[in-house]
Amino acid sequence: GTDTAYREIRKAVPPLNKDRILYKDIDKVTELITSGDLLNAVEKKVKLV
Repeated sequence: GTDTAYREIRKAVPPLNKDRILYKDIDKVTELITSGDLLNAVEKKVKLV
C-alpha cells in the first residue's frame, strides 16, 4: 500500500532535488487526499478491511 501511495504522490509531485517553494506540492498532495484519488489507487492494490 505504501509503495502505491508513494508512486501516486510522485506522479503529482517530483522529488525535491533543489530548493523550491513547497506550497504547490502540498496543495497537490492535499488534492490527492481530499479527492479520494490516493485512497482509490491504494484500494485497487490492497484489500482493506
